[in-house]
Amino acid sequence: PAANAFYTVKLHFAEIENKKPGERLFNVLLQGREVLSGFDIAREAGGVDKPLVKSFAKIPVKDALTVECLPVSPEAGTPPLLCGIEVIQEK
Repeated sequence: PAANAFYTVKLHFAEIENKKPGERLFNVLLQGREVLSGFDIAREAGGVDKPLVKSFAKIPVKDALTVECLPVSPEAGTPPLLCGIEVIQEK
């Protein structure tokens, strides 16, 4: 990455394992900052096998981009799912 640049980060999701709303809940962090809390792909996408893109602008990146997907709790059951990442440098 360019030194001290800002990026738009697009995270691509789809519930591909036939999980119903409420069965896969997780938090998403970019650069250590929570950007999605209790995220539920099936609920937000309106079902399974439906693509969903979440876009985040002005993400500061110095040396590396860090993306974390963490279950809302250890007993949450189904692990987080991320299908793709798109990173675009802002001008």
